[in-house]
Amino acid sequence: MLGSHALSKHSNRAFCILYFAFCILHPAFCIPHSAFCIPRSAFCIPHSAFSIHHLPPLHTGDTIMLISPSALPTAEQVAITAAGLQTWGYVVKQSPNVLKNPRTIQDRYDDLIGGLHDTSVKALFCVRGGFASADVMDLLSIDTLRQYPKWLIGYSDITACHAAWHVAGIPSIHSSMSAIWDDLEQPCVEATQRLLAGDKPDYHFAPHPQNICGKVQGTLIGGNMSVLTGAFFSHFDPSLFDPNERFILLAEDIGMTANDLHRFLTMADHIGLLKRVNGIIFGELTDFIMCPEDLSGSSHGGSFVDGQDIAARLLECKGYHIPVAFNCPIGHGKQNYPLLLGETVYLDITPTDVHLYY
Repeated sequence: MLGSHALSKHSNRAFCILYFAFCILHPAFCIPHSAFCIPRSAFCIPHSAFSIHHLPPLHTGDTIMLISPSALPTAEQVAITAAGLQTWGYVVKQSPNVLKNPRTIQDRYDDLIGGLHDTSVKALFCVRGGFASADVMDLLSIDTLRQYPKWLIGYSDITACHAAWHVAGIPSIHSSMSAIWDDLEQPCVEATQRLLAGDKPDYHFAPHPQNICGKVQGTLIGGNMSVLTGAFFSHFDPSLFDPNERFILLAEDIGMTANDLHRFLTMADHIGLLKRVNGIIFGELTDFIMCPEDLSGSSHGGSFVDGQDIAARLLECKGYHIPVAFNCPIGHGKQNYPLLLGETVYLDITPTDVHLYY
């Protein structure tokens, strides 16, 4: 004789078989899949749920801490960054583990949290990007960020950190890091120095043949597309906010393939992010890889010319008729103009000009 546990298990199995047979033979008995779905908007956090932090600009004599929540920097990168910030008049602290080799995710987290808790520190300057700052963000409480609001400066893999700062309601600065004092062009260097001191950007960029004209505004979010894709559906997903919030999306990358670009835009569409985007600023697609065999364009109306062509045609076919600026000097080239993330930005695209201002 079967025991009560075994009998129960066999009874449950028999019930499941009978239920699915009923569903096949009598669709009226089926429970629709949508009944189990929780809309993404249910997870959105309205900005009104907490105060937005408006950080004061940095001043001569303020202390900046050097951290590297992504890849391990070289001693030279740390030294050149410290010296550069000192020439701008700032006091520089070096986090304990920034050059520790090897180091752990916990070491990187400890440096970040130490900088947040240090009352003498006004800003966290990331020495380099690279890989896996998202591992550190996975450990970071958004409530902690709100409790200790400070400037964050960096880009590329630091996009994950920028996303967390945005969720916390704290603005941050998308800019070059140690490269500022290495191979960045002088106008970009000067623009970065001015932004740290509180001078909000007002740029005029050259037009691109595939630009889509229009004038829009919205909260600037984004950065590196590959890193931002990894933030989707995390607790630091910058799109998990009040659905009424409208964005201007910044999108740049290095070494991206055509498939990567297609995947990013498709995912941004599927999760509803693009539906809340008023306009897009595409930075440089540095070292872009066309992958003609995988995504040649033959199934999209004809061969693709470049990454800009892929993006323009994909946005059009998905019905996003919004202003788009292509190939702006933001990203991994020798030009990387700094931007203020988490604040309202205005984008005015005409046939002869791209005007971006706050």
